[in-house]
Amino acid sequence: MAKLSDFYPQKKNANLHTEQGLALLERSIQQDGFIGAITATANGEIIAGSARLEKVADVLPAEPIVVECDGTRPIIIKRIDIPNAEDERAKRLAISDNRIAELNLNWDTGLIQELEKEIDLSGMNFNKLFYTPINKEHEVDNQNTLNECPQCHYRW
Repeated sequence: MAKLSDFYPQKKNANLHTEQGLALLERSIQQDGFIGAITATANGEIIAGSARLEKVADVLPAEPIVVECDGTRPIIIKRIDIPNAEDERAKRLAISDNRIAELNLNWDTGLIQELEKEIDLSGMNFNKLFYTPINKEHEVDNQNTLNECPQCHYRW
């Protein structure tokens, strides 16, 4: 049986996370439990779900359910405690999953640039990640709100 201690955070994680996103994740786990799987390599390094791994020990210190797979078939998590999509937890989790992902995203641009030299990230649209405002209308307002450029409609 696998233990949480068998897994460790990704050594090079391009998402630095945000305090706001981690706080929302913790609250969501406390309120409704886990919604998504954590993906690890065969040696236990987390490649998707680092924040969830970080929060599991703080929030619900239970041993994991580990499903071994080779990536050729989808893994579906069936929440037997949520009877249907009309349940308030289902509704809340459906929104929380996407909103937390959005608010907890803080790209490590240096790491992205480093990784672009090692692996093909074309098509991921990272050129907009390194977008430099050309005038006052394009500047970020530092309020963690969504902004949109009036000329090109790029959103950040």
